[in-house]
Amino acid sequence: MEHLVEQPRRKKVGVTEKNTQGGCARHRTFYDLLAGRSKSSIVLPVGCDNMLGSNAREDQCRECGGDGSSCNTVRGLVEIDYLQAAIRNESGHYYLNGNWKIDYPRSLRFAGSIFHYERKPHSFYAPETITCLGPTSEPIYVVMLYQETNPGVEYQYSIPKGIAQQTDPDSYSWIYDDFSTCSTTCGGGYQLRNVTCARRRDLEIVPDYLCDPVLEPKRNQSCSTDPCPPDWSLGGWGPCSETCGEGGVQIRQVYCERIVSNGLPSVVEDEQCSDVLGPKPPTTQECNQDVACPTWHVGPWKPCNRLCGDGVQKRRIRCYIRVEGKIQVLEDSACSEEKPQFEKPCLLRPCEGVDWVLSDWSGCEDKCGLTYETRKAHCSNQMGKVYPDNRCHRYRLPNLIRECENQVSCEYEWFASQWSECSARCGNGIQTRKVFCGTFDGETVKKVSDGKCKEENKYEGLNNCTGKEECSGQWYSAPWSSCSKTCGGGLMTRKVLCFIENKTVDVRNCDPSLTPFSTESCNNQQCSRDQILPLEPATIVSEEEECIEEYETSFIVMDTTLGLGEM
Repeated sequence: MEHLVEQPRRKKVGVTEKNTQGGCARHRTFYDLLAGRSKSSIVLPVGCDNMLGSNAREDQCRECGGDGSSCNTVRGLVEIDYLQAAIRNESGHYYLNGNWKIDYPRSLRFAGSIFHYERKPHSFYAPETITCLGPTSEPIYVVMLYQETNPGVEYQYSIPKGIAQQTDPDSYSWIYDDFSTCSTTCGGGYQLRNVTCARRRDLEIVPDYLCDPVLEPKRNQSCSTDPCPPDWSLGGWGPCSETCGEGGVQIRQVYCERIVSNGLPSVVEDEQCSDVLGPKPPTTQECNQDVACPTWHVGPWKPCNRLCGDGVQKRRIRCYIRVEGKIQVLEDSACSEEKPQFEKPCLLRPCEGVDWVLSDWSGCEDKCGLTYETRKAHCSNQMGKVYPDNRCHRYRLPNLIRECENQVSCEYEWFASQWSECSARCGNGIQTRKVFCGTFDGETVKKVSDGKCKEENKYEGLNNCTGKEECSGQWYSAPWSSCSKTCGGGLMTRKVLCFIENKTVDVRNCDPSLTPFSTESCNNQQCSRDQILPLEPATIVSEEEECIEEYETSFIVMDTTLGLGEM
């Protein structure tokens, strides 16, 4: 690309491949326009010496009346493959054409001078002419738009003889360093290098626009394009499911990835990593196992706030945690367990008078074999409000049992043994006793069929009870076993144990009402096809082989006319 550069006024003029210093091609002046014009019929020319009737003209050196000997005129033809000329300044701003636009022929004022742009009437591809008298106020560049083969660019400019012409004009070319090390060893990386424009004469760095952009070397290139081997990508551990105690679990993402191209990882099948690196790293882990959980501290009950009537008792309850032997009091929200009751109603004694209120006697006539009849007593005030029995004086309590005056004997009656011990050492449990229908045979009791006694008079054989001790054990359950069947309804089982201080103890030390299930149904879906289930051979037992229970142990006779005690 050739550049024609006009330098500002009062500067030296020179010619190089990249800039041309000096005046533009000669053209008609202002004086030529005035020549031949006057108010009279006589037409007189005006010369460049501003004299009417003078024929003085500027030569190509821009000297009035000169003969062209004070300067050297340079002419030439450059054959380049460009079309459409354009003019821009050093900053890249186009005064004429440029930016892929073609102006119409016209005169333009810029760079301190007037430029005349001409194009023959042969469409946009006609030959072009750019002329100006100069000098210019700033450097300018004449550039060409690349389209197709062009016969060439003809140029002409003049240089004063007093200025030595540069015989070896400055030229510029691109210089570059070696490429840097590849940014990666596999998967597609890149290499960089410095590329700058320099003057050939002394390799001084100059602005890039002085070098041919078409010949600019690449500043970067691809490298290490082979795919990387697969590798496990390990995500960060998520939050623990529990803040303390047992059962906390953390989860993370683990997947196999491989960098194939452009340095970007792609997720691939896990087998590609496991074949090379071994088993997949774990995606879960236990957490916070050694962190103690906050718990409740329960203080003693304070005295009732009223000396008589309904009052309230309170106690202090705090959430705390023990850390390194020290107790830290926390907010109630830090304890996950339900907060214990911190207040309850209380009654030291009624404010009004209370006394025993009695029910009617139960009677002896409705049931055979009764020797005593009973009645109930309640502690109540005059308004009928019932209070606990300890609010009334015990010495004022009347008899609640007396002998029957008219006893009705029974041929058959119900007998009951003593209640067993409570099944629970602590918490809720049950008591049992044997109840049977019998009749006296001398001094012994003979068991008979239950149908001979009235069912509505039968005594209860079960009774709810509460253990005498406080439950200090905790239930722990083992993992579930495999299902006994794959379909058609099976069972899973597990061991349930009672622990105190990490030691197995009798189940009666744990609250039976909180006992975890030890069996659970599973695989209840129907089987795809019938299955033959083996059964044990059935054993037929005749009525004669039924066991007959002998009651030789001690029992309490509840229905008797003899008032038997322990036998």
